[in-house]
Amino acid sequence: MQKEVIFLLITLQQLKSALQAVKSYITSVVPTKTSDLTNDSGYITSAPVTSVNGRTGAVTGLIDAPPSPATGAFLVWDGSAWTAQTLAAVTETEPEEPVEE
Repeated sequence: MQKEVIFLLITLQQLKSALQAVKSYITSVVPTKTSDLTNDSGYITSAPVTSVNGRTGAVTGLIDAPPSPATGAFLVWDGSAWTAQTLAAVTETEPEEPVEE
């Protein structure tokens, strides 16, 4: 029994040492900051945009900011601009009975 305990302790010490070596290796090769990374795949990181839809200068969006709707209204894009819409009054009705076939 004593031999098994000693063997187990030695094995655990070796395992601990091996894990510390793996941790040290991973810490040395895995980047921790975005600036440590390289763009070896050639992903687009910026584009020289000078105008969008005829607008020049700092491009902040393709459409103007929508207006603030009145209370109880919501905004709908009609294809060229945001417009405020309201829901028609909804009245409560009893549910219909299911139709049997």
